Amino acid sequence: MSEGLELWDSVQESDPAFVKEVSFGRKFNAIDAYSQIRHATSIWGPYGQDWGFRAALEHTLIEDAKLCMSQGLFSFPGGSFHVNSSIAYISEKGKIDSEFAKKLETDMITKALSRLGFNADVFLGMWDDNRYVSSLKEKAEALSHGFAQPILERLLPEVANANSEAVQGIWCDLTPDEKEGIWPHIGSRERAAIKSMLKEEVG
Repeated sequence: MSEGLELWDSVQESDPAFVKEVSFGRKFNAIDAYSQIRHATSIWGPYGQDWGFRAALEHTLIEDAKLCMSQGLFSFPGGSFHVNSSIAYISEKGKIDSEFAKKLETDMITKALSRLGFNADVFLGMWDDNRYVSSLKEKAEALSHGFAQPILERLLPEVANANSEAVQGIWCDLTPDEKEGIWPHIGSRERAAIKSMLKEEVG
């Protein structure tokens, strides 16, 4: 692996759970923007600390075209670069989109992260290959089951024994990601028992 591609290669694969097919005249795949922000946060820390737009974005309204153009300096550990984007702030029906600035900033973050390789497989069109998508789904399932198995081996016997105290202790020690990750691997009967023992809404 080339040193220059170290970051790119580590973030280019997309989690199938966060890729959606979009149809606006043509069909294409899009990555959930907040999954990108979460991924970047897991690498660099909270947004605004060591990465992100350091100053307020500069907006320019082009009234004839009903467009807002924005630019900003995006920084990350290792460098910075300018990002530009635009969005219609008035709909075809003549109504102002009250959320156009938020949408524009989110789009600019996505563009900035994509330049660093985040979810490059989507932007390179690799998601048009069914075999590639199938391999990613199989990989995600294997990883999910692999990390979940040790937890389930501790949790499910206590559920079967109706040991509420043990179930509550194991559950409290799990991170939110672990709770979310094991839930699909638990049967409906065990889920109902866990909810009853925890006396809270889960899953």
